[in-house]
Amino acid sequence: MTISLRFFSAARDATGLLVDHLALPDGATLADAWAAMAARWPELDRLPLRGLAVNRAFVTEDVCLADGDELAVIPPVSGG
Repeated sequence: MTISLRFFSAARDATGLLVDHLALPDGATLADAWAAMAARWPELDRLPLRGLAVNRAFVTEDVCLADGDELAVIPPVSGG
């Protein structure tokens, strides 16, 4: 299966991308996707992530992904 990736803020800086795609085996979980992304972009694994959303809903790492899902990587945001 293939999922879409969207990177925001420091995650975009770490990958150099706003969007990309990731091929995963059927039945992969969010944790599997994160491991694949960390292997591809080691800088991503160093971020203090606060949110991973699948299809615009925040989820836990044990959620199973499906072909065509969109995964958003959302690090903490600061500002005032």
